[in-house]
Amino acid sequence: MKETVKIVATEKMQKLAQTAVEIQDASNPVAVANELVKSMKYWTGFSENSIGDGQKYVGSDMAAQNPVTAAILNKLEDLAHMKQSSPHGDVLHYHKCIDLAEGKDVEVEIEFHN
Repeated sequence: MKETVKIVATEKMQKLAQTAVEIQDASNPVAVANELVKSMKYWTGFSENSIGDGQKYVGSDMAAQNPVTAAILNKLEDLAHMKQSSPHGDVLHYHKCIDLAEGKDVEVEIEFHN
């Protein structure tokens, strides 16, 4: 079921989003993959900090579908010379990352699987 979800631009989310923006110029896939892990851990709680940093929704669906993760995955696909899984969504994810990095909350559609 798809649901529109608000992602709050907490300080930690702002940092993750800023990194996702900056990483678009990266050429080292290992560094990009490390940032992907950080984004996924943020939403699943497998990090030194509490799960989701006060976000209303957390878990694996949020980890896989939020704009930060999507932008990083898109960059990994680019580095691997693979077809982009989100050919038009990449720009949308990028702009949502910019908004989050600037401290603006964003809304995204997430497909939740029970």
